Amino acid sequence: MKRFYLVMQDRRMISELSSKLAGTKLFQFVGLSHDAKELELNISNFIRADIVIIENCFKKAELHDIIRIINAQAASIIASRRLFKAIVYRRGEKVPDEFQTKEIGVDLTFGITLSQTQLSHLINMKIYSNTCYVLDKWIRQIIVDGIDIDNFNEDLTNILHEIGIAASLLGYTFLKRAIEMSFLNIDCITLGITKVVYPTIALMYKTTSSKVERSMRHAIETGWTKSNVDIVEKIFSYSYSISRGHPTNGEFVANIADYLMVKYRIERKKFLAEHANQINKINALIDISTNGDLANDQLFVKLAMEDDDDDDKVPA
Repeated sequence: MKRFYLVMQDRRMISELSSKLAGTKLFQFVGLSHDAKELELNISNFIRADIVIIENCFKKAELHDIIRIINAQAASIIASRRLFKAIVYRRGEKVPDEFQTKEIGVDLTFGITLSQTQLSHLINMKIYSNTCYVLDKWIRQIIVDGIDIDNFNEDLTNILHEIGIAASLLGYTFLKRAIEMSFLNIDCITLGITKVVYPTIALMYKTTSSKVERSMRHAIETGWTKSNVDIVEKIFSYSYSISRGHPTNGEFVANIADYLMVKYRIERKKFLAEHANQINKINALIDISTNGDLANDQLFVKLAMEDDDDDDKVPA
């Protein structure tokens, strides 16, 4: 459950906004301040929040003070959790565009007229997209040149080739990244392929989650009938076979990652210890995949998998 803190003065807006967010059962109210002075006195409360929502009623100087106080305390928050800032606008007021929002110094702006559902999804998507962005940044630091374990990258490449997946397919690259992510933390795939793996890979390659999902599925479907039977039996045991049909994206990635985790058990343990700082940050973010509130929000998942019309093609 996400926590919100309000910096507002209008009683009706406070009541309306609180009711909308609390009514979703996805957000918990953790406090209210009426101005910058009160906010500074309530630091212990507002740093517990995931988002601080500010009413558009303050003069420029006081709004600057409010944002400064929030930013000053944000650094003390537990690693991997970001404190978001939003401004809510009254009925009839023009809501700034994305560029203007950044100039103000907040992450999000919206009007009070948004419905409960719209408001919930807007805030969740902002928090969610940032989580995937940070996850992408930390994973890149580790796997940009492949995982530095002797023979690991060659072994992974050979497995994909033996299963019949051509390197010319876009899905080949996406599958490699997904397997590497799962090798670092198997929860990436077993608990959060839709909410962690697809969006993070999409950020890496500047595409959409649905494009990642389709490209991976296309690569598996294309290569499965050409697979080396011995490799399939070794990695997938008797759960799948060329005659029975191919596994899903998640099952495909999880089985190969698990096989490599067993094969490189000692080397993996050493690698994780050497990259403990990045790995700990990645692991802390993986909790998004076990968030029951979001997992049950089907529209949220649908938005995360927002489609595009591009066909699967070879990367340039």
